[in-house]
Amino acid sequence: KYDEFKKLTFDSLTAKELHPKQRNTWLVEAVNSGFASENLEEVEGNLRTIDWLIMAGASASQKCCDPTRSRCFSMCDRGNGKELNVWYDGKSAISYITSWQAKLQNELLNSNWSDELDYLDKALERIARASNTEKRPKVLIDEGILENWERCLRATCSHDLTLDTADGPVTAHAVILKEASPVIKAMLGSPMKEQETQHVQVKDSPKAGVSLFLETLYTCSTSTEPDYHTVLSALDLAHRWQVHVVVAILTDLLGTMITEESFPPIAEHAALKGLEPLKKACRRFGHDSWVIQQQLKKGRLSRVVRELLLQEAAGTARSVRKRKLL
Repeated sequence: KYDEFKKLTFDSLTAKELHPKQRNTWLVEAVNSGFASENLEEVEGNLRTIDWLIMAGASASQKCCDPTRSRCFSMCDRGNGKELNVWYDGKSAISYITSWQAKLQNELLNSNWSDELDYLDKALERIARASNTEKRPKVLIDEGILENWERCLRATCSHDLTLDTADGPVTAHAVILKEASPVIKAMLGSPMKEQETQHVQVKDSPKAGVSLFLETLYTCSTSTEPDYHTVLSALDLAHRWQVHVVVAILTDLLGTMITEESFPPIAEHAALKGLEPLKKACRRFGHDSWVIQQQLKKGRLSRVVRELLLQEAAGTARSVRKRKLL
């Protein structure tokens, strides 16, 4: 489900629009998807969907309201076959979740709904946490403008700068990179080798990572489905070249890609680069993950990652010196 939601464009997540088929809000639809999860991995995927939707612009206060018809979501009691339902009408994602919590709490004597209640608790926590996260200002642009920038990126005949990557060259417009990066501007504006040849050596970066960096810089989007390795390599380049807007965009993206497999390298990059939003996301994931906690206890995480996970606990435990007011 998470991958399906990621394919949506930002335009479809404006606060005024409802889900085109179900006619409820995007967040309510994500909550409903979680009820069908069959294992912890699917549950975590749906919780990441909630994080991503809010990051992309979905509103937790938006209400389901379709004046043409009333709709509800139903679940069948596995014990006695009784149908339980909650109506969408007039409910936000938060009131929808609390309605289900009240409904299932009343049914606990008749059937075991502990898994569903645990999921709803986590979903409510994710909504509250994501909604309180400071967001960078964003604007909507006409799709035609985005397509123009995509064509500029693909117009290699007009490119005048070559980036020599680990597995082949990638080209771009020198003026775009100079305006975005003070590092590249210094390279190309001084009597250095790069200025003479219009080649910049990035042999430690894979071609896919450099291409993702350029796509993000030109269009704030990507036509591919990059894995976390590719995103980390693009982040490395953006951080090295001080392209702060690309660093921020890729940091947000990595925050939605944290899994038990990707956690160690993402957490290490977050700590070493001082990326506070990503550090917080990694701490939350590490705290909630039994697998990561076991790795921490057994010393299987790097020193940098261990320190990152222990920082919050140390900060909480640190005593505050009392002062006597005069």
